[in-house]
Amino acid sequence: MNIVLIGCSSAGKFGNDFYHRAKADGHTVYSLSHIDHNLSDQQHAFGSFDVTRLEDGSIPIHTTYTQLIDKIDHIDIFLYNSNNGAYPSNDADLRSDGTVDLWGYKKSLDVQVIVPHILILESLKKMSASSGIVFMTTGLSYDFSQKDHEYSKYVGYAGFKSVQNHLMMGLAAHNDKGAICTSVASHFTYDDPGNYNIIFDRVYDYITNLTAANNGKIRQIWPGMESVDVN
Repeated sequence: MNIVLIGCSSAGKFGNDFYHRAKADGHTVYSLSHIDHNLSDQQHAFGSFDVTRLEDGSIPIHTTYTQLIDKIDHIDIFLYNSNNGAYPSNDADLRSDGTVDLWGYKKSLDVQVIVPHILILESLKKMSASSGIVFMTTGLSYDFSQKDHEYSKYVGYAGFKSVQNHLMMGLAAHNDKGAICTSVASHFTYDDPGNYNIIFDRVYDYITNLTAANNGKIRQIWPGMESVDVN
């Protein structure tokens, strides 16, 4: 398969592991990241995702991406794994003595919503009904069962991932190529390699074996729990 991976991550993280696993399995992987991950791969590109501010003369990420996928005839999987944490992300941002970081909001919107929207519309030109579009999301974006927890300060991360979920569902219902669109909510236990490998395998298998039944679904794959669709 031709797989396009956005957000290759650093060594030992999901994106990087997905990249190497997919290549080992014989897939052709094209990757795009914020920075150069030294993959020694002509099919890896990087550039600024800050599409609403390009005064520094940066090449638009859309241009970098179209050059990356120029020679691909068909995209089988588009995986959006890019994440910048997103603003607001600190309890200091939520107190009366705090200030609102407008640039933080704009950068978060770029990375979590605008850039994937731009890249997916470009990718759809090379897709068909057998293609898959996958977002990596979080349970924080849809699970409100816990009112007070240690992650409640990550307002931007949870909020923009929620917007991303809706973008996924809108694309699932309306993209003109019939491509399968889905999101994966998982928790990667990097501090517990044995458990992480189990979860990684489940997520990898889901992404590389999509069917029409997965369209518009958020698949929750968490440690120690059965995988379920939450919508």
